[in-house]
Amino acid sequence: MEKVKRISVVTPLLFILLLVNTAIAVEKEISDKKDAEDHIKLAEEYVEKNQFNEAIEEYTKAISLKPDDASLYYARASCYRQNAQIEKAIKDYEQLVIILFNVAGPSIIKLNREDVENLTPEKAQKLKDKLRAWESEISALVNLISLISLYKQENRLEDAIKFCSKVISLRPKNVSLYGLRANLYEELKQYDKAIEDYTKSIELKPDDANSYFSRGSVYVELKQHDKAIEDYTKLIELEPDNANSYPLRGTVYALAGQYREAKADYQKACDLKKDSCNILTEFERKLAEIEKWPPLGKSENRFIYYDKTSIRKQPNGHIRVWMKEMVKDIPTYVEERKKEYRKTVGYENYSHSLMAWEIDCDSASLGVISLIDYDGKGKVLDLHNRDEKSLEMTPVVPDSIGDLLYKMVCKEER
Repeated sequence: MEKVKRISVVTPLLFILLLVNTAIAVEKEISDKKDAEDHIKLAEEYVEKNQFNEAIEEYTKAISLKPDDASLYYARASCYRQNAQIEKAIKDYEQLVIILFNVAGPSIIKLNREDVENLTPEKAQKLKDKLRAWESEISALVNLISLISLYKQENRLEDAIKFCSKVISLRPKNVSLYGLRANLYEELKQYDKAIEDYTKSIELKPDDANSYFSRGSVYVELKQHDKAIEDYTKLIELEPDNANSYPLRGTVYALAGQYREAKADYQKACDLKKDSCNILTEFERKLAEIEKWPPLGKSENRFIYYDKTSIRKQPNGHIRVWMKEMVKDIPTYVEERKKEYRKTVGYENYSHSLMAWEIDCDSASLGVISLIDYDGKGKVLDLHNRDEKSLEMTPVVPDSIGDLLYKMVCKEER
């Protein structure tokens, strides 16, 4: 009986103690909030005066009182950036992004009719919480993009990828996160990993046009034209009225030598948007040039074309054909000429060279009978001509540009 009485006495005392502790905790929370607001106000005043060191001190004090307030990390990071303290700014951005993603909701909210009809206080609160979580998700993505730009500024792409991977572990169904990491992989030329991330984005959101566009661009870089065409075709299916999508596929068709399909895409873009018609005009001009000068081959710094209409048999039995040579890197080409003690004056404006080759199909030999260098305005930079007596014929070198020309011309001759 005595034990029962003791318990009945102690229980009210515990309850009173609990109430007191709760009141103290609430009072401390209110006090901390008020103190934090004072530090924030003071920090903002320092920012107005461009006194960023002092502002950082005040934001640091506020953060110690409100460690889960993402806005404080953003404010302090902004001060660090003003002070060019990028490493510290990066750490604050990392912290605020993690905080925001921890409380975030889906990046896209689907509201049902019943969510907004006949709102009770309980439904209104749920809707408010859902919108707040959505806002946090968007804010997290925006700040993550800012963080990535800081990583890039410091040439820390690998660290940016690691942090994106950490965030993806928190939000594994967020399509945008895979896209951001894929962009970083692309910059590092890790194309296989970029494709994996874009593919994951498509798995999570099959109607995401951006992912098809981005993955298609990687396939273009890898010269996997068939796969790029597939992705751009899907992009067009998702956005059939977007005039900008058709030239993307048209360009890949052109790269693959499918000129009819390329022209159809450029025409469709022109039909949808008159500003796109200049692309069609330029393509038609280039197509006419390609038909006259089809590509023969390329070397490390040169592209070689030949004029199909110029192929003629000469009285001496040789076959004459004109070729056009263009270079990718003009400064390198000029340096090569210097080393060979060849003319370089005006070659900073070099455009292309025309060469007349003579080919002896019987002896598998060839030589250049005429060579003309032009600048971008069509002015002749240098000219070399030989007659038949001074023409030096040399044996065809296997697997060379001359070998390609010899096989193409002599095959047609026979």
